[in-house]
Amino acid sequence: MSAFMLTSSSGWAAAFMIIATVILAYALRPARGSAGGRYIGRMQAHVWIGFAVLTATLVHVAASMRPELMRGADGVGLTLATVALGVLAVQVALGLKLNRFGPGSAATRKVHFTAMLALVVLIALHVVMNSPLGARL
Repeated sequence: MSAFMLTSSSGWAAAFMIIATVILAYALRPARGSAGGRYIGRMQAHVWIGFAVLTATLVHVAASMRPELMRGADGVGLTLATVALGVLAVQVALGLKLNRFGPGSAATRKVHFTAMLALVVLIALHVVMNSPLGARL
């Protein structure tokens, strides 16, 4: 597989998995006022997709660090992607904390939610600035 194909496929896989894990977080949530079973147990798919996002992202980063792929890349878009990688690391750490210790404090959940919003915005901007598809938009 070429470096370009590996970079593209891993990047898009990570992006789609982020969308899936955000949707799952809300789809698996119990309805207000219902007993709904054990919430943390239902969230395991959300947790495992989060790990898969991190893995696909690291593959994307490693595959894209080639001079032929870096030529012509937008520096601001790459900076946003670097910040997004840091936010993703925070997301995984917060998710692990919430998964291990239950629903957690409201403050931890709010930071997890805010980091998700930041991650989505940063990745969207990175795609627009650095992907061949984004350049056509």
